[in-house]
Amino acid sequence: MTALLHKIQNLGVHDGLDTFDAKRVRLLNSLCVLGLSACIAVIPWVFIQDNLNGLWGNLLSQATIGGVCWLQHRRQYRAAAIILSLVGLVGVPIQMVMFPDTWGIHFWLLPLSLLPQVIFFREDRVLPVVIGWAMFVAFTACVLVVGARASHEAPEMAAQILAAITLMLIGGTVRSSVHQAEREAIAQSDRADTILLMTLPRAAVDQLKRGQEPPFEVSNDECTVMMADIVGFTKMAEAIRPHELIRILDEIFHEYDQLADGLGLEKIKTMGDGYMIAAGAPDPYPGHEDAIATLALSMVEVTHTLSGRFGLPLEVRIGIHSGVAWGGVIGQTRIAYDIWGDTVNMAARMEQHGVPGRIQLSEETARRLSEGFRIEERGLVAIKNKGEVKTYFLNGVEEA
Repeated sequence: MTALLHKIQNLGVHDGLDTFDAKRVRLLNSLCVLGLSACIAVIPWVFIQDNLNGLWGNLLSQATIGGVCWLQHRRQYRAAAIILSLVGLVGVPIQMVMFPDTWGIHFWLLPLSLLPQVIFFREDRVLPVVIGWAMFVAFTACVLVVGARASHEAPEMAAQILAAITLMLIGGTVRSSVHQAEREAIAQSDRADTILLMTLPRAAVDQLKRGQEPPFEVSNDECTVMMADIVGFTKMAEAIRPHELIRILDEIFHEYDQLADGLGLEKIKTMGDGYMIAAGAPDPYPGHEDAIATLALSMVEVTHTLSGRFGLPLEVRIGIHSGVAWGGVIGQTRIAYDIWGDTVNMAARMEQHGVPGRIQLSEETARRLSEGFRIEERGLVAIKNKGEVKTYFLNGVEEA
């Protein structure tokens, strides 16, 4: 039974809804469950009273509520909210006409007048107000009709109408303040998401938002890794004021990030004046070798341009290798995304044993690149734990 109720409550709930609108969908579904339960509970009383007209009304109410659930399932949230609101707005006056001796039925319009304030989404600003005040008008009419039948005094009827007005004003104020709080909470959540996306790939952020706790794996696939280092930056730091140094490094990395974004790549991390990026991690990237090669050539050019702008001898040394790497999120207090494996180590060695202002490729990457790239064989280079390996320089692309 609990599983069934949970399933009904979540009719129409999907990942595209924010937390607050998902709550509204669940609330409306819960109200439908309560409404159906109430309808079923009074069926024995209908037979005890031998009132088949009441039975037809009961069945009609159940069918209407079932229709609301179906609309919720179809994600027709506005239509569902309108119909559920109209059940009270239309049903109570009809009940009074059909059963004139029923006392106090019109008071149901008071809580029902608040219903539109909580089941409509934030963007529905007019409908909740219109339906709510329509219920107030219906309640006022019912008060006058009941008062005339029972010979109520004017002050008594006025007190009931005043109570309804107060309830409507309170409901509108609560809806406004709740929506303001929701907008602020959503803005804060969006800001938090933006900050996360500045430090982690989207695939990692999505897993964190789904409740995944670090450590966890994000990717394990073929990729091309680039390691870049600003040559001599540590020595330059000794002659530059700290805030100026930070500004220069920030602008360099910003330019690199812009180039990477243009190719649909995500930076892995920066390490001091080092820059690490991969194509194919965490998301698959067809032609990842060509993408990284294109990025590397652009980085060499932009570094040369910035060198002239800053009046500093800036050069970038780049190393690239292709292969399998696996990535994930680690850290219990300060989380970070990183990638590991021999592919990463080899890319680092390509950079460390490279030449300032040039792009060094491993033989594996050079072999995979498209024919349009201009490659120069450098020869054998002694690499720690690898011995002598054949390496290449990437010099540019062939002119069309």
